[in-house]
Amino acid sequence: MKAVVIEGFGKSKLVDLPYPQPERDEVTIRMMACGLCGTDVEKIRGHYRGSKPIIGHEAVGTVEETGGEIAGLKKGILVAPHHHVECGSCYYCLNGSETMCPEYRKYNLIPGGFSEFFKVPAWIVSKKGVHVIAKDVNVEEATLAEPLACCLRALKRVRVRPGMSVLVMGLGPIGILFIKLLRHYGVEII
Repeated sequence: MKAVVIEGFGKSKLVDLPYPQPERDEVTIRMMACGLCGTDVEKIRGHYRGSKPIIGHEAVGTVEETGGEIAGLKKGILVAPHHHVECGSCYYCLNGSETMCPEYRKYNLIPGGFSEFFKVPAWIVSKKGVHVIAKDVNVEEATLAEPLACCLRALKRVRVRPGMSVLVMGLGPIGILFIKLLRHYGVEII
């Protein structure tokens, strides 16, 4: 299978890698689209030393194969997997700081979203981290699932309510998602 590998500052290369065969309770996904996150751009620019060479976590694709029976995940259905999942029971999870969970960054898409196929580890699958995309949502829209989740988490943390005024600085993809959500919640946008 083909994958884009980051080789150094601003350098990438298309390479052949082995197919990521799913082990027990894992899912292999055929990548249909993958967003390019600001963090990915920073990795390409060399700001994250020691990070994996294949980027991409805003990935969407179709289930290719499962390592055993996994409820709701059949070959061919469109899904958006999480790249990190918290445990849900540690101090951090119970106090609204899920990204500080010791389990949160232990697992990721293998080898990454910018590959023809990638697998989702059993931990992520077991925590319901593979979401089936509704039939009326297209692939490109589905790549916004992860950035949208980040925006929703931020709004939850600030306890946004109707009637509040909010300043949105920047109109990149995240800024636009924030504006759409804030309008939905009845917030005045500055």
